[in-house]
Formats: sequence, structure tokens, C-alpha cells
Amino acid sequence: MVLSRHRIGLKEALAAFSVVLVLAFGGILAQSSYSAHRQIVSDAARAAESIVRAAETSTGRTIASIDAMLIGIDQALGSVYRSAPIDGPTVQSLLRRMNDQTPSVRDILILDASGRQVNGAKPDLGRTNSYAGRAFFTSHGADR
Repeated sequence: MVLSRHRIGLKEALAAFSVVLVLAFGGILAQSSYSAHRQIVSDAARAAESIVRAAETSTGRTIASIDAMLIGIDQALGSVYRSAPIDGPTVQSLLRRMNDQTPSVRDILILDASGRQVNGAKPDLGRTNSYAGRAFFTSHGADR
């Protein structure tokens, strides 16, 4: 068996070196891309969690302010407005003021036991609206 010596010339060495450089650059680029991807996903997750926390806090505050408003109306109707007719303009004025101070509330209504509107924050001529079939009214009636 004859071993022949094969000499590697400058061209072949330069080609091999170029291939090694391209492979090394590809590996570095792949690692860098993977790290950037992980960082972007991590940042997005943190941002989403922050948004959820802010929304949760805001929703809690809104519900608390609506609850405080309703408690205030209940207390005012039970004391200062005790002698005022529930369907009169004085009570409607109270409801309108409370509605204007709470932007997250569209309207405040007072309903009778059968679900008919007795008074509300917005002027409603005739007040013939009935909410007897609406889910919020039927679920409230089920609690009794």
C-alpha cells in the first residue's frame, strides 16, 4: 500500500478556514438569536403580567367606587331624603349628581318590586321601562 502525500495548498487552506469561519459565525448568530428570543418572550410575559395587575387593580377600584356610591345613595335615601317621594324630582336630582360623579356608571335606576322603573338619574318621560325579564333583576329576585 502506497501512501501518497497530499499537500494542502494555500487555496485549500483558505477555503477550509472560510468554511470554519462561516460555521463559527452561524453558531454565534444562532446562539445570539436564541438568547434574544428568550429575552423577548420573558419581557413580553413580564409586560403582560404588569398589564393584568394594573387591570385588576383598576377594576377593583372601580367596583369599590360604585359600591361606595350605592351605599351613599342608600344612606341619603334613608336619612336626608326620607320624606321625599321616591319617584320625585328631588330623588332624581340626587341620582343625577351621583351618576355625574361616577363616570364608570351609565345610569342609576330605582326599580319597584315588579321590575318597573320608578326613578333614574337620566330624565325618562313616563318611566314605563320594565326590567322584570332582565337577568340582573331575576337573579336579584332569586336571592330573596
